[in-house]
Amino acid sequence: QQQQQQQQQQQHLQQQHQQKEKPAEIYQSIPIPAERVGWIIGKQGAYIQNLETRSGCSISVSDNPSKEFGREWNYVQLQGSTRNVDKAKKLIYMRLESFRAN
Repeated sequence: QQQQQQQQQQQHLQQQHQQKEKPAEIYQSIPIPAERVGWIIGKQGAYIQNLETRSGCSISVSDNPSKEFGREWNYVQLQGSTRNVDKAKKLIYMRLESFRAN
Protein backbone atom coordinates (compact mmCIF):
# COMPACT_ATOMS: atom_id res chain seq x y z
CA GLN A 1 0.00 0.00 0.00
CA GLN A 2 2.85 2.38 0.77
CA GLN A 3 4.40 1.62 -2.61
CA GLN A 4 1.09 2.35 -4.29
CA GLN A 5 0.88 5.72 -2.50
CA GLN A 6 4.40 6.59 -3.65
CA GLN A 7 3.49 5.71 -7.23
CA GLN A 8 0.40 7.90 -7.03
CA GLN A 9 2.47 10.79 -5.66
CA GLN A 10 4.99 10.39 -8.47
CA GLN A 11 2.22 10.33 -11.06
CA HIS A 12 0.70 13.43 -9.51
CA LEU A 13 4.06 15.26 -9.59
CA GLN A 14 4.58 14.26 -13.23
CA GLN A 15 1.12 15.54 -14.14
CA GLN A 16 1.82 18.84 -12.38
CA HIS A 17 5.12 19.15 -14.24
CA GLN A 18 3.42 18.45 -17.58
CA GLN A 19 0.66 20.93 -16.84
CA LYS A 20 3.04 23.82 -16.16
CA GLU A 21 1.43 26.47 -18.25
CA LYS A 22 3.31 28.98 -20.26
CA PRO A 23 2.86 32.49 -18.87
CA ALA A 24 -0.42 34.19 -19.71
CA GLU A 25 -0.26 36.41 -22.76
CA ILE A 26 -1.13 40.06 -22.55
CA TYR A 27 -1.82 42.67 -25.21
CA GLN A 28 -0.65 46.25 -24.93
CA SER A 29 -0.58 49.21 -27.27
CA ILE A 30 1.86 52.07 -26.99
CA PRO A 31 1.67 55.30 -28.97
CA ILE A 32 4.63 56.45 -31.02
CA PRO A 33 4.86 59.61 -33.11
CA ALA A 34 3.73 58.86 -36.67
CA GLU A 35 6.95 60.32 -38.08
CA ARG A 36 8.95 57.68 -36.16
CA VAL A 37 7.07 54.63 -37.49
CA GLY A 38 9.51 53.92 -40.29
CA TRP A 39 12.35 54.13 -37.82
CA ILE A 40 10.70 51.57 -35.51
CA ILE A 41 9.88 49.21 -38.38
CA GLY A 42 13.29 49.54 -40.06
CA LYS A 43 14.32 48.84 -43.61
CA GLN A 44 12.05 46.07 -44.97
CA GLY A 45 10.89 45.35 -41.40
CA ALA A 46 14.39 44.51 -40.19
CA TYR A 47 14.26 46.42 -36.90
CA ILE A 48 10.79 45.24 -35.90
CA GLN A 49 11.86 41.63 -36.60
CA ASN A 50 14.92 42.23 -34.45
CA LEU A 51 12.64 43.59 -31.70
CA GLU A 52 10.45 40.49 -31.89
CA THR A 53 13.47 38.20 -31.64
CA ARG A 54 15.11 40.09 -28.78
CA SER A 55 11.93 40.51 -26.74
CA GLY A 56 10.14 37.25 -27.57
CA CYS A 57 7.05 39.33 -28.25
CA SER A 58 4.75 39.60 -31.27
CA ILE A 59 4.76 43.20 -32.54
CA SER A 60 2.67 45.05 -35.10
CA VAL A 61 2.14 48.70 -35.97
CA SER A 62 -1.22 50.28 -36.74
CA ASP A 63 -1.67 51.61 -40.26
CA ASN A 64 -3.95 54.48 -39.33
CA PRO A 65 -2.48 57.32 -37.32
CA SER A 66 -4.73 59.20 -34.92
CA LYS A 67 -4.38 62.87 -34.17
CA GLU A 68 -4.14 63.86 -30.53
CA PHE A 69 -2.41 66.71 -28.75
CA GLY A 70 -1.53 68.37 -32.05
CA ARG A 71 0.46 65.36 -33.30
CA GLU A 72 -0.20 62.22 -35.28
CA TRP A 73 0.34 58.93 -33.46
CA ASN A 74 0.54 55.33 -34.56
CA TYR A 75 0.10 52.52 -32.11
CA VAL A 76 2.50 49.64 -31.66
CA GLN A 77 0.65 46.52 -30.54
CA LEU A 78 2.61 44.13 -28.33
CA GLN A 79 1.54 40.59 -27.53
CA GLY A 80 3.36 38.16 -25.27
CA SER A 81 4.11 37.36 -21.66
CA THR A 82 4.26 40.30 -19.25
CA ARG A 83 8.03 40.03 -19.16
CA ASN A 84 8.40 39.94 -22.95
CA VAL A 85 6.04 42.89 -23.47
CA ASP A 86 8.06 44.82 -20.89
CA LYS A 87 11.29 44.01 -22.76
CA ALA A 88 9.77 45.15 -26.05
CA LYS A 89 8.59 48.45 -24.54
CA LYS A 90 12.04 49.14 -23.14
CA LEU A 91 13.69 48.40 -26.49
CA ILE A 92 11.22 50.70 -28.28
CA TYR A 93 11.74 53.50 -25.74
CA MET A 94 15.52 53.12 -26.06
CA ARG A 95 15.21 53.31 -29.85
CA LEU A 96 13.09 56.47 -29.61
CA GLU A 97 15.56 58.04 -27.15
CA SER A 98 18.48 57.35 -29.47
CA PHE A 99 16.51 59.01 -32.29
CA ARG A 100 16.18 62.18 -30.21
CA ALA A 101 19.91 62.14 -29.48
CA ASN A 102 20.81 62.21 -33.17
